[in-house]
Amino acid sequence: MSKFPVLLSAVLAFGFARVPSAQEGETDSLYMKDGSAEVGKVVEEGYTGVEFQPEKGAKKLVAWPTITSIDYFDTPEELTGAQAAVTGGSYDAAREQLQAVLAIEGLRPMHVQEAEYLLAYAQQRIGDVDAAIAGYDRLAKDFAKGRYLRSVGENLIGLHLLKGDAAGAQAALDKLTQGSKGTAGVEPMLGLLEGRLLEGQGKMAEARERYGAVETMAGIEPAMAQEARLGKARTLLHDSKGAEAEPIFRALIGESQDPRVQSGAWNGLGEIQATEGRAKKDGDRIQDALYAYLRTVVQYKPLPGESTEEYERALAGAGNCFKLLSEIEQNTEKKKLLRDRERERTEQLQREYPNSPFLKK
Repeated sequence: MSKFPVLLSAVLAFGFARVPSAQEGETDSLYMKDGSAEVGKVVEEGYTGVEFQPEKGAKKLVAWPTITSIDYFDTPEELTGAQAAVTGGSYDAAREQLQAVLAIEGLRPMHVQEAEYLLAYAQQRIGDVDAAIAGYDRLAKDFAKGRYLRSVGENLIGLHLLKGDAAGAQAALDKLTQGSKGTAGVEPMLGLLEGRLLEGQGKMAEARERYGAVETMAGIEPAMAQEARLGKARTLLHDSKGAEAEPIFRALIGESQDPRVQSGAWNGLGEIQATEGRAKKDGDRIQDALYAYLRTVVQYKPLPGESTEEYERALAGAGNCFKLLSEIEQNTEKKKLLRDRERERTEQLQREYPNSPFLKK
């Protein structure tokens, strides 16, 4: 399960976290996926779950996949406002509010972790790459085994590769690996990050080998094993082995419930169909590719803080499909409409992800 901010997830399910009145006491509330709720104190937000001290009973670890949302009794108003700003795409406003949050004395660690994470993310979305890298580095140092470990790794690798700094990406991954030693279940995730780094360097055979090793790790969660298979299919596609990659993509679409896997598989299928459609000037095949990309655009838009790579790929792919369709369309009005659609997708990608590697330079 992605370690997306549960507080932001709560925006979708319950609205923003409220601050209980003094009569309700200084207690945090966990809302569970089975419909139950529990009150007590959150001690720590870690990679695998929440360390929680209930009002009655012993302290325990509550796994992230079982939690719907967390309601903290002392969430600063500035943090609530920043969450709303991030959700609404107002990243400049969020940055100012998050800087104010981090200036508050005596802030609980989970609020510091949330604010540091969202600040780095806001800087990334604004396009301030160096500030975002510095923010994620700080988060990795302050919360080496924290809940956002995977997202921090993905974003650091992506940002360093965006700058053409493969050595910086490797150094960031090495620091994450060292800092997270002893964390339960972290090895498959780090293996996936290593595969992504190798892909980003164009080392497809090495990446494929790494993904294969991750897939066969003992006790690996099904979703991560599926991600490893997706990575292998992606590297096959990069190596012009679409015929080998396609059945893997289709199998993953049929069996996986994970948005990451679904979006990646649909995008892979879209790339295969677009390539074939262009070669054969087959409008139906290109349209199939367009629908594949639009599934990610419509159904699998990442939540704030999650990896946006597949969403960016889908926007770029959809724009390319509109372009390809316009090139074979004979009707003047339809050709213009298709070119307009291509421009809309390109402008959306430029507006939402100004540093996207999928933008034509």
